[in-house]
Order: sequence, then structure tokens, then C-alpha cells
Amino acid sequence: APLWQIKAVRVVHDSEEKLVTYNNAWLELFGVPVAYTPYLSHPDPTVKRRSGLLAPSFTNSSDLGFQVRAPYFFAIDDYQDATFTPMLSTNGGQGAIGQYRRNFKNGFITADGSFVADDPDRGLRGYVDFESQVHIDKTWRAGLDVETASDDTYTRRYGFYTEPVLVSRGYMEGFRGQNYQALNTYAFNDLRPNADPDDSPVVLPMYDFNYSGKRDRLGGFASLDFNALNIVHDSGTDTRRLALRPRWDRPFSGPFGELYNASVSLAADAYHASGVERDNGTTYTGASGRLVPRASFSWRLPLVRPGTEYSQTIEPIASVVAAPNVGENDKIPNEDSQALEFDETNLFQDNRYDGFDRVDGGVRVNYGVNWVLNRNKGGYSSVFLGQSYRPREYTSSNQQTGLEDHFSDVVGRIQISPAKYLDVLYRTQFSPDNLSPQRNEVAATIGAPALSLNTNYIFIDKQQGSEFAGREEISGSITSQINRNWRTFVNARNDLAASDLRSVGLGIAYEDECVKFTTQVTRSFFEDRDLKPSDAITFTLVLKTLGEVHSGITQAQ
Repeated sequence: APLWQIKAVRVVHDSEEKLVTYNNAWLELFGVPVAYTPYLSHPDPTVKRRSGLLAPSFTNSSDLGFQVRAPYFFAIDDYQDATFTPMLSTNGGQGAIGQYRRNFKNGFITADGSFVADDPDRGLRGYVDFESQVHIDKTWRAGLDVETASDDTYTRRYGFYTEPVLVSRGYMEGFRGQNYQALNTYAFNDLRPNADPDDSPVVLPMYDFNYSGKRDRLGGFASLDFNALNIVHDSGTDTRRLALRPRWDRPFSGPFGELYNASVSLAADAYHASGVERDNGTTYTGASGRLVPRASFSWRLPLVRPGTEYSQTIEPIASVVAAPNVGENDKIPNEDSQALEFDETNLFQDNRYDGFDRVDGGVRVNYGVNWVLNRNKGGYSSVFLGQSYRPREYTSSNQQTGLEDHFSDVVGRIQISPAKYLDVLYRTQFSPDNLSPQRNEVAATIGAPALSLNTNYIFIDKQQGSEFAGREEISGSITSQINRNWRTFVNARNDLAASDLRSVGLGIAYEDECVKFTTQVTRSFFEDRDLKPSDAITFTLVLKTLGEVHSGITQAQ
């Protein structure tokens, strides 16, 4: 017999309406009756979508009290539907959750939102997430995304997951051949602690044009990036920018299998800004610009040694980049290049900044070596180490990024995946003088389904001049698939810099062809404004083909 069954005194299957109706029905678990209802109906298995009540959820917390959410699904037609969920609580506010979805021939609309009318602390609170897109023709498409919340902690307090910064965007973009164009507008709602709404910019608008050419008569490839930006703040700096980035690359190979690439590029920028804070404490309003040519030449020599069980590749890599020594022009605002993270992924890039507002100048030599061991039956390991050298000290940034001295920090990566149940990735950055670490990152997955460990460790030293704080934390989980049906797991996160345990959880799950049940106990030590540390136990029961029920209890510490 199945783990759960629905039995009734009378069962009617209406094949025309595709409806199954039960009179005097009860639910049995392990053959024991646990619930009774005088009437129950649901669509038969041939129906994909039909209006009706969905399974409710029940939770209890010291903050919100007893809370009930009872969703109702509206199958409006084949192309649109909606879900409305009353949200009632004894200590928190009363409100509702809504969702509307519609697919068109050339686009879609999705709208999610929720509100609480009478929150005890803040009154009316809410959240909206609206997304839409329309394909105008084979080249162009446009869309509007709006995401905003009434305050910083509403979504977390009432259990809705969002990113720390909500982004609203209106856009039009086109794809044709080797070209891409986009016209964007942006607005931001920053939910992070200590965020100042006046610091959040509004982009009205930003235009991007990107072109990648095919091989020309000289064997090279031309590319072009163009950006036009107008960005405003409620207080602070307003910026208008034109940025042009033409580039030409010529790859070729040598007689011994070595690979070369020669390139020339140009950074041409024009600005008009108001209220730019200068190094001497004054502000500047007016026009400014720069013109930075750049040339680079790279070389790599992959040396392969095949074998019966393993093959090895040792690849020395080097490049030379030449550009004028440009320091930070304090008349040029910095909106999109706030932090430079030096690592093995951008060691050989001509310009290590992600945005347009800062340019990486000067002459430098980059060098490194990459070693790869491949197992012919599967699995591999790799090691990379690299560094950069400058005849003159770095002047493009006032941050301590590991590039300030003639010899930069050493960056490296070690990845070990020799077998199916082992995958370890280690990334590092350390000073060549005293080997002191500036960054260490470890991500590891070890073990089979019977017992598997997943852990992440990160250490990033505080960079002088950067708005981002340093951090050191470790998180991980242990999962055990006890047998075909039972699985257990435990997870934890610890802030090593503050010597604080942030969260810990323990759970168990059961699943077979009829049912899935999960329960988890968690303790969170996180505190932010009206969010307090709490203990919680949650239950999720899925009766397959019938519905899903959530329940839980949360107690503030």
C-alpha cells in the first residue's frame, strides 16, 4: 500500500468535466486516518491547470505570531493566470500576496507583489516586482522591470527573498550580425544597513554599442565599444559621459607551436560633471576628458606530454602592455570602477577595471605559468601562478590592491578534481616580500552521496581606500543519503573576523514515489534593525499529485 491514501464513502470521476469528487473522505498515513472532510474535489490527472485553492501554509513565530497563508489560483485562460494569497497573522500585520503572469506571442508580463496594511511598527509596508518584455522584430526587443520595497527590512521580516539592492530597469536592445546596441535606464533601492537613499543614482539613460569584427585582410579583428551615460543623484555628483574604446587584435602562431597576439587600443573619454569631490577637499563642476592609447603583445607556449593514463600540459604565459602613466584625474567622477580586484582572471588583461571611469595605465610585464594534469579516464588538476612587474609604481588608483609596488602580489589558483567525488578550488593572492596573504578562497566538495561535505572559506584583507570592508568567514554543509528514501543534512556559517556564529541548521528529509517530507531546525544570530536573532523549526509536506503544505515555528532569542 502507498504511504498515504485518500479514501471516501463515494468517489465520482466526471470524465467530461475532468473532475474527481469525494464525499465523506479521509486521509490515511501508514494506514491510519489522520484527517477528515465531508467534501473534496480536484482535477483528474489529464488537467494541467485549473482554478482552485492551493495548499495553505501555517507558521508561528514570536515576532509575527500565528500566520496563515491560503493561496487561490486563477487559470484565466491558456496564456495567463493569477494567484491571490491572503496573509493573516496574530501579531504582525494583515495583508496579501499576489502574482499575475501572461504570455504573449512576442513577449510576457510577470507581476509579483505583497503588502501588509497594519504592521505594528511601520504601518503600511509592501513590495513590488514587475517584469515585462516584448520582441519588436527579429532585431529589437524592449522591456520594463520594476522592483521596489517600502522599507529596508520588509521582505526579510515577512519571508520574501530579494537581493540586497533592488534594481528597476527600462531597456531596448538590438542584436544584428556582429553588433549589439542597448538603451537602458536604471533606478536602485538599496536595502543594506547604513545605506543612504541620496547616494543611490538614477541612470537617465545609458547607451551602449558593441561591435566585434570578422578577420580582415591583415588577419586581425577589430572591435569597438561606445558608451554614453547620464547619471544623477539626489545629492552629490551628476555625470554626463561619452566613452569610446576602439581595439584591433592580430593573433598568430609560431613555428614551435607558440601563440601570439598583438593589439592596439584607445580609451577616449569626455565628461561633464557637477559636484565632483577633489583630493584637496573642493568640488569641481565642468568639462574634462582623457585620451589614453595602449599597445600590448602576449605570448604563450603550451607544452603537452601525452601518456597512457595521464597527459600533462605546461604553459608559460607572458605579455607586455604599454600605455601612458595616467594617475587618477580628480576632475573625473568614479561611478563604475569603485574597486579593482586583482586576481588570476584579470592578470593578463590590458585594462583591469571593469568600468569606464578609471583606466589602467603605465608599462607593465605580466608573466605566469599554468600546469594541467588530465586523467584519460576522467578527472583533472591544475595549478596557476602569476605576477606583474612595473618599471614605475602604480598610479592609477589610491587603493591598495596588490599592484602598488614594482612587483605586484602573486596571484594563484589550484584546482583538484581527480575523481567523481572530489572537487577542490583554492584561489590566493599574497605579497612576494613576506608571503602575507591578501586573499584566500577555498571551495571544496568531498564525498559520495552517502556522506558529502561542501565547504567554503573566504578571507579578503581590507583594502585601503576601498569602500568595501575586509571579511573572513567559513560556511559549509554535510549531507548524508542514508538510503533510497532518507537524507540528513547540517549547515553552518561562521564570521571568523568577528568570532561570531551567524547561523546553524539541522534537517532530515524523506522522499518516495508518493510523498516528500522535510523538517529543519535553524538558529540565526543575524540582527538588523527590526530583525532579531531567532530559532526556527520548519515542516514541508508534499503529497505528490495533490499538494504541498508548509508549517513552522520561529522564536526570537
